[in-house]
Amino acid sequence: MSYQRTPILNSKRYRRLAGLIVVFLLLAACSGLAGEPQIVATVPQPTAAPTDVGYPAAPPDLEQGAAIFAARCVDCHGETGAGDGVLVQSGQVTNAGNFSIPETASNQRPTEWFDTITNGRIEALMPPWGDSLSESERWAVAYYTYTMHYTQAQIEEGRALYQEHCARCHGDTGRGDGPDAADLDGAVSDLTGQSNMALISDTVIYNDIVEGIGSPLDGMPSFADDLNEAQRQAVVAFTRTLSLAKPQMIGAEQIGSLAQPEATPEVTVEAGAAFTLSGQLSNGSAGGTVPPEQPMTLFVFPTEGNPQQFEANAVDGAYTFTDVPFALDYIYAVTSAYRDRVFATDFMTGEEVQGGLLDLTLYELTEDPSVISINAVVTQVNVTQTGLEIAQVWQFSNNSDRAYTTSQLTPDGRHVGLLISLPPGSIVPGFSEPGRYAYVAEQYTVIDTAPVLPGDSHLVQLIYLIDYEDSAIIEQQINYGLNGEARLLVRPPDIQVDGGDLFLPIGDQSLGQNIYSSYGSTAALNAGDILGYTLTGRGGASTVVGGSTDVVSENSLPMIIAIVVVGEVLLVGGLIFWFARRRARLNDDAETEASPALINALVKQIAELDADFEAGKLDEAAYQRQRAALKTRLAEVMDHGAD
Repeated sequence: MSYQRTPILNSKRYRRLAGLIVVFLLLAACSGLAGEPQIVATVPQPTAAPTDVGYPAAPPDLEQGAAIFAARCVDCHGETGAGDGVLVQSGQVTNAGNFSIPETASNQRPTEWFDTITNGRIEALMPPWGDSLSESERWAVAYYTYTMHYTQAQIEEGRALYQEHCARCHGDTGRGDGPDAADLDGAVSDLTGQSNMALISDTVIYNDIVEGIGSPLDGMPSFADDLNEAQRQAVVAFTRTLSLAKPQMIGAEQIGSLAQPEATPEVTVEAGAAFTLSGQLSNGSAGGTVPPEQPMTLFVFPTEGNPQQFEANAVDGAYTFTDVPFALDYIYAVTSAYRDRVFATDFMTGEEVQGGLLDLTLYELTEDPSVISINAVVTQVNVTQTGLEIAQVWQFSNNSDRAYTTSQLTPDGRHVGLLISLPPGSIVPGFSEPGRYAYVAEQYTVIDTAPVLPGDSHLVQLIYLIDYEDSAIIEQQINYGLNGEARLLVRPPDIQVDGGDLFLPIGDQSLGQNIYSSYGSTAALNAGDILGYTLTGRGGASTVVGGSTDVVSENSLPMIIAIVVVGEVLLVGGLIFWFARRRARLNDDAETEASPALINALVKQIAELDADFEAGKLDEAAYQRQRAALKTRLAEVMDHGAD
């Protein structure tokens, strides 16, 4: 039986632990009956949150928003929201939004602001928070950041002006129940209504103040002659606060020192003691049920020694593990096999589970590819003198309430999930997660065997090589609709790029210590369409692979997307680090000084072999035999010096 895992982890250490859990699942499966079904482990995917309502269910708490901002956002956006966080100052992130000026937010509706927080902006290295924060938490931090350009003095001025000009119709609290409201033509807007205010930008409120609404006699009059510019903005700010809780947090100092409030006090467990870990099993698919009795497995990963495994049954959804060893830095994960798949919780530390609760959500399955869409794709191209080194990150979403997978199997028995087509001529040197991915070289197709759970955070990360001389036309077919950002980063910047209408010039972008030419657009493409661009030029001398100045290393394939998990930056470019480390080892080994050149030569030979086969110069048997030999040699060179 074969198993695989998914990459939503909190650190490199967690990814290593994920490998251990796969081994445990493998051993457990092999101990069963020969007729048991194939199981694919999905370790770990975030539990899907309930479907968002679309507006706050209660007034967003700005104190909670400030705490979340302090814990999760200041590294990029800075403590005052000016876009000057430590990651920006270090050059790892550029163009973080500046919330301290009204131009950033005033033209956006709060719902748009909320959607950005939920889905992220992969092209700007902003992670999605839809799985890490509840809907109410996202609304809290959305409104906190949306109002960061207000000041308390401005709000107080707006309060006085509101009482003077607005309260007789809108009421003292903004509910539309002022003493003159009954005399007007139609209902007076409720300025505290969440569904209404979430759809109105500050610019709309401002325009209503200036232009009025409806009839001059029976509607809202214009205040263009009564209020100057600053006064209008003050009324806008105060009006916005009528639908918010704890508006005194606006402009509060030292937000960086705030700690995110905890919903309930946690139970403290002494290190070294045993504790009881319970949870509730649920089914996140409409009409789905939980079996009356469902086997559950708990994995415990201590800092030293061997991982431990505990078994229990969930009866009517409730399960309990007893005598579980505890330490604050131990790692815990609960899994359960359902519909021939293994679903799992996130990896949690002892500190996170010391309250004794760890719930798990299962999902029914769907094979309908129409539920899958591409939210964003970032392609990072390093042009060397002998080839292209391409790192790519895809963000997929599943708009259903079922896990997307298929009944098709790979040759080694894993269920086929997403299919990612690569440009013709691509060579995949390997995967950082070989248990998850498979590659069909003849079709230039990567198979992702991880089911896509409901939500917006399914990431696919790939490295591939393409032969290159003076120019190349790169065409990559997409197998699912793309509705979002398509971004292309090319290094060195002097390479000429023609990206058509899809990859429009954006300007230079700094990633770490390197400068990339950036291209992109917000795209709406259908399945079967092409991501295409043309590269021309040899680039600067700094791109020489094997040279003394810029050999492929951790810095030459920097991060593509940064995900902030519990206040720390996780480089999803760990995939890139894996590839770069293998290449760097080759350069550090005195016996293999020519290995980078050898790698590129092997890649070129494989590409030429593919071209000869397509031209009919080789029969299939000879082609497959020679290609397998070249790939084996390439793998040997790439793995030389590995631990």
